[in-house]
Amino acid sequence: LSRKGGSMSTMGLVEGGNDHRCATVGAVDGGDTLASLRARIDEIDRDLVRLLNERFAVCERIGAAKRAAGGAGDAVVYVPSREKAVLDKVSRLNRQYPGPLSEPAVRSIFREIMSYSIHLQRPISIVYPGESGGLAHQAAIARFGTSLTCVGGDLDLRAVFDAVQRGHSQYGVVPVDRLSDMISVMYRLACSDDLMVYAEIALPVALHLCTASASRPAIADIRRVFVPPESAGRCRRWLAQTMPAADVVESRTLADAMSEAAVDDGQEKVVVCTALAAMLHRFNVIADGIEDSGDAIDQFVIIGRDMDRATGADKSSIVFALSGCATSTGTLCDVLSLLKRHDVNLMSITSREVRHVAEVTRDCPGAPRLAPDDSFFFIDVDGHVSDADARIRSLINDLRQRCAWVRLLGSRSKSTSPSSFAVRE
Repeated sequence: LSRKGGSMSTMGLVEGGNDHRCATVGAVDGGDTLASLRARIDEIDRDLVRLLNERFAVCERIGAAKRAAGGAGDAVVYVPSREKAVLDKVSRLNRQYPGPLSEPAVRSIFREIMSYSIHLQRPISIVYPGESGGLAHQAAIARFGTSLTCVGGDLDLRAVFDAVQRGHSQYGVVPVDRLSDMISVMYRLACSDDLMVYAEIALPVALHLCTASASRPAIADIRRVFVPPESAGRCRRWLAQTMPAADVVESRTLADAMSEAAVDDGQEKVVVCTALAAMLHRFNVIADGIEDSGDAIDQFVIIGRDMDRATGADKSSIVFALSGCATSTGTLCDVLSLLKRHDVNLMSITSREVRHVAEVTRDCPGAPRLAPDDSFFFIDVDGHVSDADARIRSLINDLRQRCAWVRLLGSRSKSTSPSSFAVRE
């Protein structure tokens, strides 16, 4: 991704990357000259532009067909299962026609192609909590691409849900990595009549040491490191081992950290931030991947009014409530036995007493009337509510006979292959 004229744009594969070497050689193996190779690149580029325009013209016709169909079926322009099918297809094609193009690269390129395709069919917006350039913003762009509008600006979770509920944004991207976040998100969904979990995002955690200076100081010369809140606990060991003499300052916000690191006072200062934040603030990367855990992945869910179609490898999220006295008399065991009766596999279960979600309850007008010692149970199970065998539908119907309150939070694909995000100069 690059920043041009105040808007983000995608960068292609630039043949000039090795230009300084080719120019000194003049000719390469096989007798081809640099001029002839560039001429061939020009021919390929003409074909690419022609084919892209042809593809996008078809996308416009698909959009028109969806609008003509009204609210039926494929009227929804963003379909995660279709997105996955396209990305899996181009990955297979890349293996079928092998070359220097890696699988992450081909998926990234087609992510952007699909992002613009969706924009042509119907411009949509995605809202996220937290600051511009933060992890939720990066997760939104990694999943939806740069052609769709991402709306943030230090919104809280309530504002995100409100924006989607009122139709100001079509989708929201919210974190569920921490248990407290997951409980808050799922409870807010449970209190909404028409919002669902639409899909999931797995974003590899990648933090970078960045500077506002064009000279890119040596790490040994750096005197202060500004760290925003969401990065503070993720790179302490790396900073202590690599920069033991530097003063590490935990800033109040990401914006504060970027501003403080940009002050020119004669000291070498840097900031820990995401690739997206570095791009938005025009900072230069000094060190890549400074997070303490190299394989950490942040989990997000996409919320919206839609539910993705069944893929054959799906899961459903359900919340149910039991009264305080019921949880102490074996009722939970009886309720969970319903899963066995309907041949439904339990993937996970989390519980909370109503008293422990009181703060969230006050924000949710649609919250059920329950006693403080009543308990919520959030479960993920195998299967999709629209599966032909109706196991999930039958399970929910039986749960309603046993529980004080039941709500389906959505069915979606189990697939959460990591959504990568990278900035290349």
